[in-house]
Amino acid sequence: MTLPSEAIIHAARSDAELALGFLIASSQARRRSIDTIADLAFAHVLQRVAKFLLGYARASVGMAPGLPGVENLSQAQIAAAAGTVRDMAARALLRLKNAGALELDRGRVRAIDRAQLEAFAANVAAPPV
Repeated sequence: MTLPSEAIIHAARSDAELALGFLIASSQARRRSIDTIADLAFAHVLQRVAKFLLGYARASVGMAPGLPGVENLSQAQIAAAAGTVRDMAARALLRLKNAGALELDRGRVRAIDRAQLEAFAANVAAPPV
């Protein structure tokens, strides 16, 4: 939906809570963009794949099934989310599997160990792929 800028400016000037809401949403969006750019510029593929998959990790301790939807992610989708190509994402997934951070079934993520994945996302155990 598109709103006229004049209406938005008028509403923001007359309602401080609305203006504050716009500022908060804008700063959060900018922070997410900066984090994404920093990850693409400085993080290894392994680290970026681990960070992406953390969004599908349960809060449980140890290896556990991923949240719904992770089993449907293709390697190409994981690669796109991590800002890389499918081949590099496949290598990263294999490294994560070999390190015990996740379980794969025909290239699809089935289970995730949150603690192990967090270590890779924080680059604690993430040598270059």
